Amino acid sequence: MPDTNESYQPDGLGQASPATAESSAKPPLSDDDILDKLYEVALLLDAGIDKQTIATCIKLCDSGMSPEALAKMISGLKDEATSHPER
Repeated sequence: MPDTNESYQPDGLGQASPATAESSAKPPLSDDDILDKLYEVALLLDAGIDKQTIATCIKLCDSGMSPEALAKMISGLKDEATSHPER
């Protein structure tokens, strides 16, 4: 049974599994650390996505939205924005 006193981490990111929690030398990452790491990946991939957008995407996925559907929606919005530039 999971410990209800643990801080929430989306999809268990940053937390060691119960079997390795005692043997792990690194403490779990904070939500801010995870967001920073995801932003670094986005920059490396030249994804054109900011931290606020990443945080919103995480919240949407945590609330049950399909990551694949979210990716398609974002891709469609980016395509639409580039095909209809502001005048």
